[in-house]
Amino acid sequence: IVCNMSYIPGSERAIVVAGIIPTLLITSLITSDQIITKLICVKALVNLMADKSLYNLLVKDGIIWGLSKLAQLENAELLGLCSKALCNLSAEFAREMLRSTVSTRCVLQLVKRNEVELKKAGAKTITNLLLRTTDADEEFRK
Repeated sequence: IVCNMSYIPGSERAIVVAGIIPTLLITSLITSDQIITKLICVKALVNLMADKSLYNLLVKDGIIWGLSKLAQLENAELLGLCSKALCNLSAEFAREMLRSTVSTRCVLQLVKRNEVELKKAGAKTITNLLLRTTDADEEFRK
């Protein structure tokens, strides 16, 4: 139901503010072992990312770590969704991604993949991480 609701343009804020992100992450990571359930949850998360103003809330709720863990599963569709979502998040949340060992490992694994689209997503993410975290970035160096 949440996945279907998240397809409706403009519904993102109400869903995120209602606190559904932890539920989607827990369901996809722990509660269900069915790949279809994991896919539905990730599709809902990706749909909610349509509103970039919600990225802070999504990151606070653990979306970077969750997507990075889900990307470790060997499912092409799931990996594609997670890699694109992480790439989008890396443009604004490079510090948070670099602070997560799981996320960093995930991005490096993407570059090693044989699939061109996954390599591209990994390379774009690494580029974002490098561009957003420079020596001049004192906050990052603390």
